[in-house]
Amino acid sequence: AVPIVDKVIVFEQLPRNTVGQLMAFVKRDLETAYNTLNEVSDNSDVTRITPLAVQAIRARVALYSKEYNDAIAFSTEVINAVPLAANATEYIDIWADASDAEVVYKLKRVSGDGNIGRIFQDNNGDIFYNVSYDLFSKFQSNDVRRRVGALIEPGSTQFNWKVGKYSGPDTDYGLADIKVVRVAEMYLILSEAQALKDAPDFTAAADAINQLRASRRLTTSALPNLTFSDRADAIDKILLERRKELAFEGHRFFDLKRFNLGIDRIPTDVVLNPTAENLLPGDYRFTLPIPQAAIFANDKLTQNPTY
Repeated sequence: AVPIVDKVIVFEQLPRNTVGQLMAFVKRDLETAYNTLNEVSDNSDVTRITPLAVQAIRARVALYSKEYNDAIAFSTEVINAVPLAANATEYIDIWADASDAEVVYKLKRVSGDGNIGRIFQDNNGDIFYNVSYDLFSKFQSNDVRRRVGALIEPGSTQFNWKVGKYSGPDTDYGLADIKVVRVAEMYLILSEAQALKDAPDFTAAADAINQLRASRRLTTSALPNLTFSDRADAIDKILLERRKELAFEGHRFFDLKRFNLGIDRIPTDVVLNPTAENLLPGDYRFTLPIPQAAIFANDKLTQNPTY
């Protein structure tokens, strides 16, 4: 993992801790944060870390650590406190920063903070990353998440699906609040944890994901309820729902790593670079190299394999 630095150091060089050591440190830190914040915060300001935001992050950490009972408890606490968007308009307004519906914690962005939307498209119109054809094809037409103002940006075409979640205002393209945690993720965590715990409850797992899907329907026949026959079936469906719901919010990489999955692009998404169609599970390129400057500064860091 990375070195744990929980004190002021000047000349000391610290080695990388193990993943287990790091996760234990993170869990202790989150517990302390919750106990401290719970004395001073009323959860009303989603632009600041609140007790509820800490519980949401604890739910994510518990899921990644396969501590499913904790994931269920933490995610349920957040679900009980934060409702899903009431309708399609309210959902679209999340991405226009016109509503804080579903938001548990976000980074408020003002001019000069950096424009997250420019990761995908520059303010001069240059495209760096599009919505892939493969991803777009996973959405039903009457799924609000596929709509202009959410997944795709106004002016998008089938030849140029522009990322819409962080478009921001016309006067300062890409300046949008960064939604770090939304309650929608908690429904997906709850569903996965119910399916993977020691005594799986597929009814509860399906109920959690179906509540989320119901909130995304534009017609009564869209996004029919799912059922899970076994753990493998549940994970396939939950991962697809996570891919759609959390697109461009920073989760897909971790989902692939958690389940040792590779990247399998369709040919139409790699026309300009056919050699980039696949990345096999475990490929060393899933982990970036440590910058040489960091290694020069700390002799105890060792470069990641194959670099």
